[in-house]
Amino acid sequence: MSLTKTLQIAGLAGVTAVISAVVGRMAGIIMVIMGTVLDTLRPRVGNAVVMFMFAPPVFLISMITDGGGFEAIRLFIGISLCGFYGFVCCQFWVGSMFN
Repeated sequence: MSLTKTLQIAGLAGVTAVISAVVGRMAGIIMVIMGTVLDTLRPRVGNAVVMFMFAPPVFLISMITDGGGFEAIRLFIGISLCGFYGFVCCQFWVGSMFN
């Protein structure tokens, strides 16, 4: 069984990822969680821990067979990218290096 990705499924998955990233960023909960992790574990270890936490959704994208699964995986990837990987860790790192 394989996923035949139509234009509609691809569009919905992209919208899902963007909406999850925007809502996660606006909620601020993700930034507070990541800030606490970075304060506790320091930037390198904190970022590595979060990358290992969100690696399974990236791996599981190769095993999906329908459009709903593809959208769900894109949702988790969007959440992980919105505040966990990029912005908060880089901002913390730069702030601690040049402070």
